[in-house]
Order: sequence, then C-alpha cells, then structure tokens
Amino acid sequence: MGKAGQPVFFDVYRLVRQVSWDRNLFGAKILREETARRGKFMIK
Repeated sequence: MGKAGQPVFFDVYRLVRQVSWDRNLFGAKILREETARRGKFMIK
C-alpha cells in the first residue's frame, strides 16, 4: 500500500470534494432562482 496507494486516495478525495462543491453551487443557484421567483409572486 504505502506510497503507491496514497496519490490515488488523494485523487479520489479531491474528486469527491469537487463534486460535492459543484453540487452545493448548483443547489445554491436553484435556491436563488426559486427565491427570486417567489419574490416576484409576493410583489404581485
């Protein structure tokens, strides 16, 4: 295992963090659009 397995582990770890980060950004975008849509309805 040792040094051979470590880079792979870090690549997977980075990939998982990247995916979760992208998902959070995507969720925030949807939440913002949903809030804007509701805001328009409340103004009307």
